[in-house]
Amino acid sequence: MKKKVKPEKKLPIQFLLITLFLLFLGAITLYKPSITGFVPLNVYTQDIELVLTESGNFILSTDAIEPFVISSFRISGEIIGNGQVNIAIDTGRGQKIVVYKNLKDSSKKGGFTKITGRVMRNIKQETSDSKAKWLVIKPIKPLLEREVFEDVNDTEIKSGVFEDQCIQSCTMSMEMSRDVNYRLVFLVEKGTTLKVNKVTFVA
Repeated sequence: MKKKVKPEKKLPIQFLLITLFLLFLGAITLYKPSITGFVPLNVYTQDIELVLTESGNFILSTDAIEPFVISSFRISGEIIGNGQVNIAIDTGRGQKIVVYKNLKDSSKKGGFTKITGRVMRNIKQETSDSKAKWLVIKPIKPLLEREVFEDVNDTEIKSGVFEDQCIQSCTMSMEMSRDVNYRLVFLVEKGTTLKVNKVTFVA
């Protein structure tokens, strides 16, 4: 009597495809390959002490040994009073980048992701590090431009502490070197005090 041979069960092709796909995902997770074009960046926090009761200009530059590019620039401080404050970077080539305005809904705040933080304190002591990045901010006179403030109500003006603020400078590309200078413009309405205690930039 002949034995009955059971036919082999063939695996569905969908099952094979799903298995291969899961194996592929597992390999990617295990080896964590780098993405082409990714450039690691650092967040630099630099303490400064500026107190302005009127508008003023400052030279924004660096005396770091190696040039670098700033991809984000943010500012922190406090506003005392009910007047307007406008902070901007003038490139000197007909372009002005607004950093902060103390008008409601005009500022932006965001977190830094996938980048390492580095606090730059006692800036002048960092010159021995050829890879160190820091900013030099020096006052200059005169103002070089007419003060222009928006016609708004006091209820639309924000005062108090502000942290890591940026508007047009959240994402940017600003080359910094010993041969390049920018103008950091602070417009402060009469009767208002602006305190700047920190700048944070990505480079």
